[in-house]
Amino acid sequence: MMKTVYRILLVSVIALSILSDSARVYSCGPFFPSAVFVDRDGPDFGFETYLQGHLGIVQSSYAPLYLYAAYRYFNGRPLSDSEQAIVMSVSGPEASAWQTSPGYDAWLKARELVLGQNVAPQIPVNADVPADSGQSYLFYVNINDDAFFTAAQTLQQRIAQFGAKSPAVADWLQAQDAVFQSEEAMKLPMPPDNSLPPVFREDRAYQIASAYFYMRQFSVAESLFTFIGSDTASPWNKLSKYLVARAIIRSATLGASNQDSLLQIAGDYLQRLLKEPGMKELYPAAGRLLNFCMFRTEPQELFARLDPSIEAPTIGVAFSNIWNDFMDVMNVIRDSTFISKYDFPYWLNSYYGYGRTSFEQAYTRWLAVKSPAWLVAALSLASPSSKGLPALFRAADSISPHSPAFPTVTYLKIRLLVSAGRNKEATRLIGTMLANNYAPGSVSYRNLLLSERAKTVNNLVDFLRYCHMRPYGSYSDYDGYTEPSRDSVELFTSSASALNKYVPMHLLETACISSALPSDLRTSLVHATWVRSFLLDDRKVTMDLTPLFEEMTPEAKPYLEQYRSAAGGEARKFSGVYLLLKFPGLHPNIRIGEKRDTPLDAMDDYRDNWWYPGDQAVEGSAAGAYSYGSDWADDETDTSTTAPAFLTKSDKELAKEETRKLSSLPAAPDYLIGIVVGWANGHPEDSRVPEALHIAVQTSRFGCHDSLTTNLAKEAFELLHSRYPGSTWTKETKYYY
Repeated sequence: MMKTVYRILLVSVIALSILSDSARVYSCGPFFPSAVFVDRDGPDFGFETYLQGHLGIVQSSYAPLYLYAAYRYFNGRPLSDSEQAIVMSVSGPEASAWQTSPGYDAWLKARELVLGQNVAPQIPVNADVPADSGQSYLFYVNINDDAFFTAAQTLQQRIAQFGAKSPAVADWLQAQDAVFQSEEAMKLPMPPDNSLPPVFREDRAYQIASAYFYMRQFSVAESLFTFIGSDTASPWNKLSKYLVARAIIRSATLGASNQDSLLQIAGDYLQRLLKEPGMKELYPAAGRLLNFCMFRTEPQELFARLDPSIEAPTIGVAFSNIWNDFMDVMNVIRDSTFISKYDFPYWLNSYYGYGRTSFEQAYTRWLAVKSPAWLVAALSLASPSSKGLPALFRAADSISPHSPAFPTVTYLKIRLLVSAGRNKEATRLIGTMLANNYAPGSVSYRNLLLSERAKTVNNLVDFLRYCHMRPYGSYSDYDGYTEPSRDSVELFTSSASALNKYVPMHLLETACISSALPSDLRTSLVHATWVRSFLLDDRKVTMDLTPLFEEMTPEAKPYLEQYRSAAGGEARKFSGVYLLLKFPGLHPNIRIGEKRDTPLDAMDDYRDNWWYPGDQAVEGSAAGAYSYGSDWADDETDTSTTAPAFLTKSDKELAKEETRKLSSLPAAPDYLIGIVVGWANGHPEDSRVPEALHIAVQTSRFGCHDSLTTNLAKEAFELLHSRYPGSTWTKETKYYY
């Protein structure tokens, strides 16, 4: 399990977001890495396995490419090995901004054939957007990777023809370096020497045209490329024809007032180019440029042009170039009824949530085509009151367990059964799905089913069995990355926050005694319930749980002994506070998701210590501060907003009153300092007092404090220094905060 590596100290964020008392200003600690129980972005068992048809439960939040693969398998059109490789290539890793490009590396290696291990030139790949362009971006890629590849390939050809030591080759290389530097230097390569072989003069004409392009003199570049394109003897004839369109498009996108008309001109030109038989080798590149133009001028026509390739029975290598264009244009027209003419886009709109497809529309489409893909879409949009639900359920029951659609269809049926209160049917199906694991190696698959099972419980013991899961991974708010978990530790899910919000003290005590929880989570519950009962002055529960607390946490035994043997309520209160001071990790709530990194008896540097008032409110730490990010877009595991069904009206009223009392307590530093100072003034001879005052002062720095805390900390600080000047604790307490 990834531990807290990146924790950002943010002041006044969590507490301010949940407190309603405007008279006090609270500040508290960082965003912690948080547990992720279900991977919402894609299959957590590997894309390669997924592309083979082992889909597991396909979630509507998956990236569109994953849903495309699912659509194919749902409809009985599996991806061949070659098609799987093509789809995989679309999702390949992007090059890091800190790495050189493959084309640039190829160019440097080609230069070394002539210059040896020479210092690589700094090439201005990016260029600043002119200030008067009206564009919102600041720079653009001026020299694309294919330019470096072309230059490297050409240099290697000239070396093969004339030798690496040829003066003509050296002159060619010098000119090409000038081309790549032209935007920054605003200088053209030198004209060719008439004594050079013809191929070098033809190369130079192309180099000069390219330099004009990089220097943003697009009309000149267009004219020169047009001239070269008309010269059938030039080796640059075909590429220059293509670059005519590039020059027009670049002029349009860098702020030309007639952008749309220029893009239309470029599009028409490319349409003609794509009909020239001699240009076949440049068809893919020209097609991509045409897509770019049509995206801005004729998006619906572009969509109609691309869809046949997407929905074709088989896909070819062009798919990897088409897919991103297809999704870009779909984003533009996604709310248009035009989409409904095309099956996959309309299905994606319905399941993925791109458009505003209603259940009735999805149901009507399913009735028309009766495909498993549309059965999935209709079930995902249905509610327990949907009129077509019985027919959908019958269709779901007819799906073979061997079908790639079976896990998804069954899961969606389970959700609807749970929503309808048909818990027995749902529980039976959940048991079948868990027993026959249709996604081996997937933690998310299991957790999706268990989260539904948690909603069906009707007693405390079952609640305790299903309010925790093994997380899929840990999400870092620092870098937005989820690292898969490497162990099988179970953590409380958001459904367990009901223990903080809706379960009264007497049932919490029962839960502490139950063996339904894993031992470490049971220990956490004992700690939280002990602290909660102490803060609520429920002495019976506190005393009842003290032996269990001692057994589970031997290091706390001496302090628990002091609490148990204290004479009188005031002495017992101070003894309990002294225990809390010594164990900053104690908290009146169980923690949802990731556990506290710091040991229970150690001060956490990022203020993850004790509690703050908002913790005790209904929207407190369980679903907020301590599980930030863990359930984003995770409605399947978030059952914390409603009380569990097994609670009686009396139970809920008791819990509500207990929550109100806890919410009325001050921030932990204020509470702890107040009791310590009060005890110190009345019992200065107590040997624990100097240390208690020292830690009490520290709470003002390491606890979540409010605007009253500093004055209280000052009082404790002055009392410690005036009454115990020779104490070691006094010497260690140099400041208050």
